[in-house]
Amino acid sequence: MARNEKSECADAVSDSNVLVLHEDLVTHSADLKAGLLELIGSDEEMVIDASAVQVVGTVALQLFSGFVNRANELQRSIRWDDCSAEFLQAVRLLGLRRHLGKAGLAGSSK
Repeated sequence: MARNEKSECADAVSDSNVLVLHEDLVTHSADLKAGLLELIGSDEEMVIDASAVQVVGTVALQLFSGFVNRANELQRSIRWDDCSAEFLQAVRLLGLRRHLGKAGLAGSSK
C-alpha cells in the first residue's frame, strides 16, 4: 500500500511505520488497536495519519493514550500527520492534547 493511500481499516500500516486511520474510529476501534500494536513494533519513527478521521470516540482516545504511554516507555517518537479538525477537537475536548504530543498535534490541522 502506498503511503498516501487511504485504508478501509485503521490497522493498515504502510511502510511499516505509518498508520493511516479510518474515518470512523468508533466502529473500527478493534482495527485501531491492532494497527497501534503493529506500529509500536516498528523500529522507525511512528507516524499516524489522522487526516480522514471524522468520528473519534473515547475508546479510540484511550487507545491513543495507552499507545503514547508505551511509546514513551520505549523512548520512541510519534509524529501526527494531517490531523482532521474533528480529531483535534476530540483531543482538545477531553484534555489530551498535551499527553498525545502537543507539538505534534499543534501544526496538524487542515
